[in-house]
Amino acid sequence: TAMLAAGVDRSGCLGVAITPDQVEKANRFAGGLDPRQFIGIGSIHAELAPDENVASLRRHGLRMAKVHPLFQGYGLDHRGLHETLARMEGHFAVINHVGAGKDPETNRGCTPGLLAELAGRFPRLDIIACHFGGYRMIDEAQATVIGLPVYVDSSWPPSVSALGRDRLRALIAEHGADRVIFGSDWPMASQADEVAAVRGLGL
Repeated sequence: TAMLAAGVDRSGCLGVAITPDQVEKANRFAGGLDPRQFIGIGSIHAELAPDENVASLRRHGLRMAKVHPLFQGYGLDHRGLHETLARMEGHFAVINHVGAGKDPETNRGCTPGLLAELAGRFPRLDIIACHFGGYRMIDEAQATVIGLPVYVDSSWPPSVSALGRDRLRALIAEHGADRVIFGSDWPMASQADEVAAVRGLGL
């Protein structure tokens, strides 16, 4: 219903396995979505064996996985995550939450600086950094992520319009519009409102 109201034909659905034993279940769900309406985006977990992470993605026909340190209990600098990403490089994409959202200790695991380090370590990995590379850390994101050879998305609950029209236009111009992906983070934000906010930028 929300997609229809917003004029959205297909949505990327992101699964996040909170624990290693949830990876297979999350990927089975994502892989079973109707591809006419949804793009299934799977999950990996740093504490699951790298080969098992990759095998689960392949088994369910998934080409991308979500990493969300705030919920999964590890940071973007976790050795187990890096071992899995090394096996994904050149074959899969990964979309990472970057920025604040919980307590300061947890937030330290997904800073723009750590995302920049991932981009340097895995140059052949297609990386999408959520929230312009740093939710509630936009100054650091602009200094460290914007301009890197990664994709960023425009999701920023409760609305990307909170960043301001001039700031948004500057971020997109600096990073390159061809590497900025529309995102709403629904149901945290309204798809229709986010479409309107982007269209209102006059790009």
